Formats: sequence, C-alpha cells, structure tokens
Amino acid sequence: MSNQQPKKITLNVAGQTLQVMTPLEESYVQRIAGHLNRRIGAMRNSTDDEISQKTILLAALDLAEEVMSLNRQLRDLHRRNGARARNESNSLTVLDKIG
Repeated sequence: MSNQQPKKITLNVAGQTLQVMTPLEESYVQRIAGHLNRRIGAMRNSTDDEISQKTILLAALDLAEEVMSLNRQLRDLHRRNGARARNESNSLTVLDKIG
C-alpha cells in the first residue's frame, strides 16, 4: 500500500459505478477494475443481456484462485531461495575452514 492520503476514485465494474477511497494511484486502480471487467466478460454467457451476480462471483472465484496460486508459487520460491542461501553459507563456512 501507498503512504499517500486516501482519495475518492470512481470506477465502473460490471456496468456499475462504484466510488472507492484508496491511497493507491488512480491509474493503477482503474487498471485493476479493467482487469476485473475483462474477467467478468470472459465468464459472461454471450446470450446474457445483463451481467448476472453468478457471473461476477465466478470471476471473483477465478481471481481468488489465481491469487492463491501465485502466493503458493511465491512461498515455494522463498523456500527454495532460503535453502540455497543456507547451502551457500555452509559452503562459505567450509571454505573458511579450509583456507
């Protein structure tokens, strides 16, 4: 999150106008809304005249799954890097004893 003061930003999500208070840059928040709108559009049945609540929930579930998957990948990466750093540290200790 940003250290800036929260400001009111107007968004359009799924055809609805929303006002949010956020310290984030407006362009970034608009990109997030655009991403959500694209996801909703991808889930929408082409015969629907209106975006249903079910479509929005499916898009939200899809995004939540993506976030959880990325978090899992990040944890795995941290774990691997931590193990590699410990191995490198142990190798340096052995070299110090040899040298």
